[in-house]
This record gives sequence, C-alpha cells and structure tokens, in this order.
Amino acid sequence: MEPSDLAEVISGALGFVQPFMRAQSIDIQAHVEPDLPVVRIDRWQIAQAIVNLLKNAVDAMAEADRRVLSITAGREGTQLRIAISDTGTGIDPANMRRLFEPFFTTKGERGTGLGLYITRQVIEDHRGTINVHTGHHGTSFVISLPI
Repeated sequence: MEPSDLAEVISGALGFVQPFMRAQSIDIQAHVEPDLPVVRIDRWQIAQAIVNLLKNAVDAMAEADRRVLSITAGREGTQLRIAISDTGTGIDPANMRRLFEPFFTTKGERGTGLGLYITRQVIEDHRGTINVHTGHHGTSFVISLPI
C-alpha cells in the first residue's frame, strides 16, 4: 500500500481498456472530482479491479443500441466513491445473489467467473465495499474506499 492519486489510477485503467471500448463503439463519460485526497492503496490491485468492472460493462452492452459507459469518482464524507455504470440490459435477478461467487459466470466459454470475485476481494482487502444496482436500462457498480 502506498499513497496514491485515485484520479491517476482511474485514468490508467481507462487508458488500458479504451482501445477495446472504441472498437465496440462505446461512448465513455468520465467525471473525476478535482483535488481528491490521496489514499493509501495498492494502486495495481485497484486498477485491476476497475479494469474488471469496465470490461464487464463493455460485455453487458454487447446487445444494446445505446452504449454509454460512465465512471465517476468523488469524495463522500470519509469515503472515496467510484461508480462505474453501463447502459446494458441489466443483471438477471436470479444471478444477483451469485454475482461475487468464484467461478460463477454468465459468459460461457468467454468467462472464468473470477473477475467480480477478485474485484470484491481487492476492495475488501482495502477496507472498502462494493455494491451493485441494476435494472432494465443498465447496471452500476459502486466502490467505496476509506480515506
């Protein structure tokens, strides 16, 4: 763990997946509040968690007519909050309870079922939380990390 600028971590994660998103005709909307406080994190683990969520968002929009991925980051009290949202079809309610289980996937041969499991472990290892909100017009994953 080291003091890190969360805006830089988010920018790096977006840069990593941006060519893939462009190829899928996805509109990326990013809003990171200026002057976020420095936070003690393992920057590579947090970047990987964000990349996992971004890639899942891309997959969720494969059949969507409107493909918009938004990522926002800001301070809420003693927490830094990162929200990653897509305009996909949402998560089937039957899958919600198993979402973070290891090896659970809805992607068939294309998925390992480890992305969300690892993402949750990384966030919890940082004393944070991850929540999901879904509906027929998309899904949002919200990460909260202590400052």
